[in-house]
Formats: sequence, structure tokens, C-alpha cells
Amino acid sequence: MKYALVNGKKTHIKDVVRGQLGFDCWHKEYQVKACKGHYMQYWKYTDAKPSLPEGYENETEWHAAWKSSIFDECCEVVCGLKSEHRADIKTDDYVIELQYSSISYDAVKKRTKFYKEITN
Repeated sequence: MKYALVNGKKTHIKDVVRGQLGFDCWHKEYQVKACKGHYMQYWKYTDAKPSLPEGYENETEWHAAWKSSIFDECCEVVCGLKSEHRADIKTDDYVIELQYSSISYDAVKKRTKFYKEITN
């Protein structure tokens, strides 16, 4: 995760100190902690982690590298009336999901249908 809620505000990992606590922007009841090393900076769950839908995986360096060039307001955007998904990249017109590992065809179809409905 590149972002967490700190004092109720979506906060980039670069803007906090190592060990800072926050909450997952998508699953707000789950606490996260800032991990800041020389090469990687990310938020990780402190205890339990939520059960994520198929295809949502732990963030890899590959994933983080793709998102690093995206404006903060378009990155890791929680979507849907029930906050059903977290889009890697979302603009007013497009949603881009960065998928490093394989997911089922049905999961792709469901996600594509969901994102088409919220962007039309």
C-alpha cells in the first residue's frame, strides 16, 4: 500500500516517519504501520489483514514502481457505493488495474463490468 488514513486523511507513505500508525483506506478498521527502508516504503498490516477479493495481492516492487509515476489523487482509489474495489489507477474516464499474478477470467469480467458501470 502506498497510502493509509492518518488522522482521517489519505496520506502517502513518503509523508510519514517509520513506524507511524494509520488505517487501511479501503478497510478502515484495519490498522497499518509505515515500513520505510532504503529501497522500499509501504504500509503493512499490524495484526490481522482483511480478506481480499480474488486478484488483490500484497504489493510487489513491480506494482509499486508502476504506481510511483501516478498523481496521488488517481492512485489507490476506493470505488463503489459499498467501497467494493480499490483501483490501482482511476481518472474521471479510465480505470487501470495493475495485475502481476494471474486471476480467473470470471474475476476479470466482474471487475471490468463494475468499473464500466462507475465510469459511464
